[in-house]
Amino acid sequence: MGFFGSTPQLLTDGAIYAKVRELIVKAEEELTLVSPYIDPTGDFVRQLEIAALDREVEVRLIFRKDKLAEYRGTDWFRRLEAAGVALAVIERLHSKVYRNESMAIVTSMNFYSSSGENSFEVGVSFEDDHKLADQLKDYLTSLERHTEEVGTQGSKRKQGAQGSRKRGSERARAPVGHCIRCDGSIPYNPKRPYCAEDYEKWARYENEDYEDSHCHRCGSQHPATMRKPLCRDCFEQVG
Repeated sequence: MGFFGSTPQLLTDGAIYAKVRELIVKAEEELTLVSPYIDPTGDFVRQLEIAALDREVEVRLIFRKDKLAEYRGTDWFRRLEAAGVALAVIERLHSKVYRNESMAIVTSMNFYSSSGENSFEVGVSFEDDHKLADQLKDYLTSLERHTEEVGTQGSKRKQGAQGSRKRGSERARAPVGHCIRCDGSIPYNPKRPYCAEDYEKWARYENEDYEDSHCHRCGSQHPATMRKPLCRDCFEQVG
């Protein structure tokens, strides 16, 4: 493991297909699949159903808006919708990203049954401890501004299960933090107090005691640093 976390892995062709399946099977909390074009194998559909229904993973599938009319009539769309998979669309989508709570893959490969066998594909996988993971989370957050939810999100989902309710309420209350340099809104995490753009600037020198301008928790003017991103009041409140 290096300074910025575990080492990314270059993937090609069928290895991408296998890694995406591993990512789905190992998801325990959240799973996001972003692909313009969708045509999953029966095995992938079953694994997504198992993730959503049995393990109560929060599964989200995003694809191109101009494919919605075509996909609504497919068996996989009906099954995933019934399993509680959150389905969403984006205009002009061309990104391909697969991510769970511990690993991510950025690739040329669509979530398509023949892509791993009949196309020359390439991608990179990395774990959540790598600095790229933060930048990818910021990118996925930026995509949310362009998404449109579709479907009923699961008539058969185990909505009464305690674990599912707990995770949903926790996400609803997830606190918003502030980039200590630009004061932009980012997920609250004192170990990651920069937005992706400002993190890249900070990473050129990696000085954990370099003073920026805002408390990561409340956003007030404060000489915050990577090592100490909270103002005194916020630090005392959170312990």
